[in-house]
Formats: sequence, structure tokens, C-alpha cells
Amino acid sequence: GESGVGKSSLINLIMGRDVAETSPDALSCTITHAAYDATISGQYFRLWDTAGLNEGSEGKAPAAAAARNLALFLGGLNKGDGVHLCIACAEHEPQRLREHYQTFSSAIGDSKVPIVIVATCLEDW
Repeated sequence: GESGVGKSSLINLIMGRDVAETSPDALSCTITHAAYDATISGQYFRLWDTAGLNEGSEGKAPAAAAARNLALFLGGLNKGDGVHLCIACAEHEPQRLREHYQTFSSAIGDSKVPIVIVATCLEDW
């Protein structure tokens, strides 16, 4: 998802504690991907936090580099253990969401990975 939409906050919510660095503004605090291991109801999961997409030029992760790095990262995951679920955090810009979906689907190919969209920042509406 975009920079500042709450990807790291969602990781913290799922983990039940603050493990991922968060930022109070729209600038990215996650500049690459980071793994978090969780056990939920006896089931092991590896959660990945990724750099925000479409961050402005003032950010730490330039938009083109972040999109390219995400595609490479997802492609590598898909060739390894695989991607079992993709959670996309999104605000209310359908065009950007469509662009991000295309990045996800091209990186993971035709592997039929379910994608869940989590609407965030609803308090701003």
C-alpha cells in the first residue's frame, strides 16, 4: 500500500504488540521489507511489512524504487516458500489501488494468491 496508510500499524495489531516502527505522518518509516514471525491460535505465520508505495520525493523510499523492490521481493517469495495471502492496505483512491494490484499480480503470477484489501485511515473521511 501507499506510504502512511498503516501497514506497520496493521502488523502491530496482528502481533498484539509494537514490533514494527510506525510514523505519525505520511512519510515512510519502513524503507525495505521486514519479517515478523507470529503464532496465532497455534498456527505459525510470517508477516512481511514493506516499504510504502508512491511516497513523494521528500521520503526515504522513492516511488519507482519502492515499486521495483516490492515486485522483486514478491517474485522471490513466490519462488521460495510462496505467498499465501497478500494484505493490501488502502485509503480511498481506487486508481492507486488498481496500480498496486497490478504490481502484486504481475510479481506473484497466476498463483491464485488471495488478496485482502484493508481500508485504513477511515477517520480522515
